[in-house]
Amino acid sequence: MGQVLLVDDDRAVLYALTEVLRERGHHVVAVTSGRDALAALDQADAVLTDLAMPEMDGMQLLSAALARDATLPIVLLTAHGSERVAVSAMKAGAYDYLRKPFTIAELTAQVRELLS
Repeated sequence: MGQVLLVDDDRAVLYALTEVLRERGHHVVAVTSGRDALAALDQADAVLTDLAMPEMDGMQLLSAALARDATLPIVLLTAHGSERVAVSAMKAGAYDYLRKPFTIAELTAQVRELLS
């Protein structure tokens, strides 16, 4: 299986997502900032990142990551009400987005698709 880079500044969310994916056999690198994500990017086969984060948000991470590897699939995790931004991200090269709250089934299906 490929390696998933999870990025979220909310440690509780990050922990929960990491556990869900690891329980399903995925290799996960979990970080709490966009800057840490850039440092771990070379290990990633796919990225799931929160959109709203301090310092470097998901859009900035998307731009920086795609500048390094235009083929890296990146999915933005976005709260209700920010769909317009998520669609903009897709136009900027994001693979897709998941609107919070999402189900475990939606998350795992998205990860399977990313790594296939």
